[in-house]
Amino acid sequence: MDKIQRHVDVYIYDNVNALDVSGISEAFHTAVVNGQRAYKMRYVSLTGENVTSSCGLKLVADIALHEITDADDLLLPGGLGVNHQLQQKDLIEHIHNWQIGKPQRRLISICSGALLLAEAGVLNERLATTHWGRRDYVLKNYRKVNWQVDRIYVADGNIYSSAGVTAGVDLALAIIKQDCGAEIALDVARELVVSIHRSGGQTQYSDILRSQYLVQNSLGNLLDQLVASPQKNWTLEIMAAEVSMTSRTLSRKFNDQLKMSPMSYVEKIRVKHAENLLGLGVSTQRAAQQSGFGSLQRMRRGFERQIGITPAAYVEKFCQIYS
Repeated sequence: MDKIQRHVDVYIYDNVNALDVSGISEAFHTAVVNGQRAYKMRYVSLTGENVTSSCGLKLVADIALHEITDADDLLLPGGLGVNHQLQQKDLIEHIHNWQIGKPQRRLISICSGALLLAEAGVLNERLATTHWGRRDYVLKNYRKVNWQVDRIYVADGNIYSSAGVTAGVDLALAIIKQDCGAEIALDVARELVVSIHRSGGQTQYSDILRSQYLVQNSLGNLLDQLVASPQKNWTLEIMAAEVSMTSRTLSRKFNDQLKMSPMSYVEKIRVKHAENLLGLGVSTQRAAQQSGFGSLQRMRRGFERQIGITPAAYVEKFCQIYS
């Protein structure tokens, strides 16, 4: 590539989430092809004035919205101030008209920035995602959109949306891979120390993380050990001994608090660990060993029970950014 590939305008406003702006912007800025940056970033506010993010960070605008003439992509971050932006008729009209006559242009939203796309009508009959905390709101107010709120990011044609905050980096890596190739995307991931690839099909909200917060103290240390050492030969008896309980009592506590058996929980953790390894390019054989399954056959059964697909299908569908 001999010249800048894409010119990206980032819309900023008062009470925008600073990480929504900086995360994806830094990822794009880091992408370099043949010694030149693949993306030129510019920051746009409604009137061209500087803004203050929700955490108090001051953001400098380069131009006003109505001055945009040459951008390829418009990026819409989310934040506490998005509700006020929904009332800005000039903004909503600008978004609505963005791709008219210029279908190669892209619209990209981060977090609750998807509400702006929905308000402009460009998501009607399309797939989209947003922050899980906005699920009820978008399902009630934008019923023509095919919401996929459990997904980290979604692409439908030239309209891209991502879930909460740091998911913007995951979306950026996918876009960089599409534009510049997997090698450049991997370079960016390494530079940003994004060590674990999260695919667009993975859920926003970690069941494992949630369970670590919900359980009572008697199980907390055990769960920490299971997450830290999934490769250990965990049996029901070994786990019960760790918390000085009988196997029957431990099983009852798991079912009461986590709605699953101890061994099902171990399998869930091992599948998640294997997903992370596969996302980093580890072979299925090594992933089976390092995650505690011990064999490809046992890992395959675990994947099918927990996420409904085989390890090979998971790699093909979700891990291509590292291919």
